[in-house]
Amino acid sequence: MGLSMSSSLYRTIGKLVADNRMTFFGALSKTNSVFYVYVLCEPPIRNEVRPFYVGIGQLDRVFAHELEAKRPYSIGAKVEKIRQIWDAGGEVIRVIDGFFPWEPWEREEELINLYGLIKDGTGILANEQRYSPSHVRDGVELRKYADEGNELPSNFIRRDVRLQIGPRSPSSQTSVYGKICSVLTKSPGVTGAELVELLLNVDFSANKSAYTKSGVVSRPWLAKYIDGGFYEKNHCIQEFQSSAG
Repeated sequence: MGLSMSSSLYRTIGKLVADNRMTFFGALSKTNSVFYVYVLCEPPIRNEVRPFYVGIGQLDRVFAHELEAKRPYSIGAKVEKIRQIWDAGGEVIRVIDGFFPWEPWEREEELINLYGLIKDGTGILANEQRYSPSHVRDGVELRKYADEGNELPSNFIRRDVRLQIGPRSPSSQTSVYGKICSVLTKSPGVTGAELVELLLNVDFSANKSAYTKSGVVSRPWLAKYIDGGFYEKNHCIQEFQSSAG
């Protein structure tokens, strides 16, 4: 499934080629919008581009995936696709689907459903998952893990494991892992379950992956991030190592 250069979606980038930050931010500043939906595509073949990733952006988010792909420890279908494009001598095509004054979850979901995911065999996108429709339960937005409610998930590996910061520092202090590690630095030795409760007081509204306007996130979301902090590509969280003895 591809995207013709004559389609309305491709004509958007024909007028706004997000090939550099100056051009992109110049266009963004004229919209009075905070958010946008973008589609990363392979280079054109026979007047057609093939999408491989859809996302919601703020600021320079549309360029961030290529920076991620330059890091040798980054893994995943998305960064591997970007590296394949580079290895073949091509460049990623960044299609701006539209600008929005609100976070356009519905449009992102629409495009993901349109093109489907490689992961579940329904299509061509390297996105890791589909998200549940947004709804609020007890004051907490539960879009990403709506099916799990707001309790600690049964598969939370580090629920009862004492934790401390790992050998690798997060890319930014304002990233999700930057905020998690900031709390963990002040409270080394807490268990995963205890860390989740501490993190419920942290504002994640500026972090796109939180999928929250209020800044309040759910326990399943935090648990998944804590377990993910042990992955080799992150390794910013590890088991607590007592200095005694």
